[in-house]
Amino acid sequence: MSKKIIRRYYESGVKDLKSWLKGLNKEILALTLSVALGASFVLGVCALLVFYQQSKEQVLDRNREIAGYISNEINVRMSRALNAGALLAMDPAVSEMDPAVLQQEMRRLFPVAGIFDGLALTDSKGEIVAFVPDQPGIIGLDLSQRSWVREVLTSGQQFISEPYIAATGNEVVVTATPVKDKTGKVIGVIGGSMDLKKSTKFSTIISSRSYNPEMVIQIIDHKGMFIYNTDKQLIMKRAEPSIVTEALFEGQAGACALEIGDEPYLIGYAPVEKLGWGVIVSYPSKAAFRSAIYLRNLIAIVTVLLSILIFCIVYRESKAITKPLEKLMEGVKRVADGDYHFNVNVSSNNEIGILADSFNAMVERIKDMREDILEKQEKLEKANIELQIMAITDGLTKLYNHRYFQDCLGKAVSLAQQEVKSITLMILDIDYFKYYNDLFGHQAGDKLLEELAQLLIRELGPNDMVARYGGEEFTVILYDSDNRNGILAAEKIRAAVEAFPFPGREQQPDGKVTVSIGVASFPENAKSKEELVRLADEALYKAKCCSRNKVELYFSVLDDLKHDLNKSEAELVNSIKMLVRIINAKDKYTYGHSERVGRYAVSIAEAIGLTTEEVKTIRMGAFLHDVGKIEISRSILMKKGPLTEEEFETIRQHPFWGAGIIKAVESLHPTLPLIKYHHERFDGTGYPLGLKEKQIPLQARIMAVADSFDAMTSNRPYTKSKNLDEAIEELRKCSGTQFDPDVVEVFLSILLAEKVKVG
Repeated sequence: MSKKIIRRYYESGVKDLKSWLKGLNKEILALTLSVALGASFVLGVCALLVFYQQSKEQVLDRNREIAGYISNEINVRMSRALNAGALLAMDPAVSEMDPAVLQQEMRRLFPVAGIFDGLALTDSKGEIVAFVPDQPGIIGLDLSQRSWVREVLTSGQQFISEPYIAATGNEVVVTATPVKDKTGKVIGVIGGSMDLKKSTKFSTIISSRSYNPEMVIQIIDHKGMFIYNTDKQLIMKRAEPSIVTEALFEGQAGACALEIGDEPYLIGYAPVEKLGWGVIVSYPSKAAFRSAIYLRNLIAIVTVLLSILIFCIVYRESKAITKPLEKLMEGVKRVADGDYHFNVNVSSNNEIGILADSFNAMVERIKDMREDILEKQEKLEKANIELQIMAITDGLTKLYNHRYFQDCLGKAVSLAQQEVKSITLMILDIDYFKYYNDLFGHQAGDKLLEELAQLLIRELGPNDMVARYGGEEFTVILYDSDNRNGILAAEKIRAAVEAFPFPGREQQPDGKVTVSIGVASFPENAKSKEELVRLADEALYKAKCCSRNKVELYFSVLDDLKHDLNKSEAELVNSIKMLVRIINAKDKYTYGHSERVGRYAVSIAEAIGLTTEEVKTIRMGAFLHDVGKIEISRSILMKKGPLTEEEFETIRQHPFWGAGIIKAVESLHPTLPLIKYHHERFDGTGYPLGLKEKQIPLQARIMAVADSFDAMTSNRPYTKSKNLDEAIEELRKCSGTQFDPDVVEVFLSILLAEKVKVG
């Protein structure tokens, strides 16, 4: 029984399928007609566009060709005018300048030349002595101020004038030729004028190439003034600036489409090279495209009529199947909107009914798959967020990592540069961290890093960025912050770290965990991201070399000096600054030594009462006094044992080498005595020259005390530092032998009064 029912439904379905196919055939006919019509329309439009383009290119090419022809003809015509002028100037009667026959001779020669509207002959003073055609009041007229008269009398060469209004009231262009006597001396000027408004000299050229009364041909000079125009009232008027006039002024030929007023034109243009003029040939786009416009209108009408016909046919044939399809479309729309509980109810056993059942089953499967996908997507997004955080986060401290810090710093510098703002970079380093690790183990060291990271987050603002730079180093970016704010923030962090009860801090060298901090700002100190990191790192290194547990702002005496130098000297100072960095890398002692010496020497100089300029020289000399060490090998500078005589002799040369380097910068010449003589002794046993007492410049004697005091109170490769009392005792002991006793006395009073920071 069930098999019979299935069979009946199967046969019924086949009948329905045949019926549906009949309807489908009709629909295919309508669709085929639509495609054919559409193809015809597309081909028609393409043909129209090609026709448009070809018409446009043909007109542009023709206009460009006409402009080029007219330009060449004008060049030829002006060359003929110059030749005619030269022949007239060589006529014996003209060259002899005989007043009795000049006017009569000019009347004879005028029709022979045949190219001019008027001829004027002036004497060497620029006064007209002959003029044709005859006009009353012209003879004796002074033309000495005319540019063509002045130019020819001055240069003795032929000349073509700019268009101007002549004494006759006509708007003319003049070709001028010098009249010379037998010795070659210029005794007059013969000028042939061409009247622009008569157009007799240009009309033949232009009319021979003007194919259509709608074509407009114009000639402009190098100032943009019309020399020739169909509208005579526009002659000697200025043309409106456009890309065409700009191209002609640059000596370029070409063609383009351009709107003049509200009308589109196709324009060709070419320069008249000898004169700096330009020829413009214009043709209205409407006239050029009349055939194309007619074809366009015809295609549009036919297409509209065929579209109406096809629409009626397709609408009638498709109505039979649109209703169930509309239900299916509604189902698709509801599913697309996220409603997976919608079912399409189509009471039909044909293919559309089967399609509706299949659609409902598909929706059920989509609903199950969607729920599964959403669950997996949620897990994936969570995993991606975790991976993104891991990519920019330090695994131990949970701060941002080195790579993300570099990205943020680069963006911060670019933004600060665009918005003209400042940013400050801090680099922090934990003092004696290796000692802490060795004493308590790496796990305790990691715990210290974690606690320090949390302390930094607490002490900094919500807009500041803190990252682990590497090892025991951290970085902080302070947005919209200058040096002053950076120092305040860094000092706040330093004090917070010093006061925090880290485990085992009492067993650190200073009885507490401390940090050294280097600070630099953009653009106050650095001009790029890389330079900002390097300067902050230099400031950090200086802080650690001095005493640790210290905030150090980047500062360079040479940077201050560069403001007072010319460009070449500033470049030399940059080279010297690089040399100082190389020395610092070779000898860690010199890192910070120069600036400490400068601090001590300046305090002495100010106490003695030296002038502001002399104090500035001492500060600069202190920064540069060891620049000659660039010539000394690292093995000698860092040697822990006593030097050999040969090695000590090398050391003795560094004042001379330093002076030689600094001598290249004229602005630094006042520092040369300090650099050259800061190792001389008061008793005459120093080097390099063995000067004694007052033979040694006062500034060098001050430098010797400051330099030696810093050497006593700093750790050196070959000796440990002295404390303040020991250093003071050593100064007293060497007063009068190594040092100037007066300078020592002043410095001791400063130290005892604690007027200068030591270290």
